[in-house]
Amino acid sequence: PVGIDDHSHSTTARPAPVGIDDHSHSTTTRVSMTIDVRALSDASLRAEAEAASGLHDWGSHLFAANLQRLLDSCRATADLTPQGWEVLHKVVVRHLRNQLCVASAAAEIGDAPVRRPLVITGLPRTGTTLLHNLLAADPANRVLRVWEALNPTPAEGQRRSERIRRAAEWLERMYAASPGFRAVHPLSANGPQECDALLQNTFASQHWD
Repeated sequence: PVGIDDHSHSTTARPAPVGIDDHSHSTTTRVSMTIDVRALSDASLRAEAEAASGLHDWGSHLFAANLQRLLDSCRATADLTPQGWEVLHKVVVRHLRNQLCVASAAAEIGDAPVRRPLVITGLPRTGTTLLHNLLAADPANRVLRVWEALNPTPAEGQRRSERIRRAAEWLERMYAASPGFRAVHPLSANGPQECDALLQNTFASQHWD
């Protein structure tokens, strides 16, 4: 989709940038359990995101049922390793923090219109990503970039170059943790990203399957 604006010019103070470290461990490394899985809850994760962001207004709470469903499913069927729980914990807090930051930015922006949006939809492996990349190559189209999707609302004063660098580092860690995925779905920090990356903030994405 097009029309996702960059709000880095806002004069309103923003929390510190989101830590992009979800894939910082190798898939062959086991880490000690530092979280109590039984205590991991919607409330505790929200509290952690609020403490990290300094924000407390969630806007819509439609994501809450999705998050609870995810936690229940992981406990019942996922059979996660300690490392898996560590990664889940980091990923969930990052998306919750994004949710808070986006809700704050949305309150300032209001209902800004998106003019002439282009929507690409289709089954997996049918060329939708290729079409997306082709449309993104047209400077007349405004597309969501990977660095924007990972950190939709930057901290005040944070430079675009810093956001791109952090996104590039995140991608390298992701590909290191998932050998072979780069060949299936190559991404670059400044390249286009699909709206699924934003839907992950509401836990309503196929990413969580």
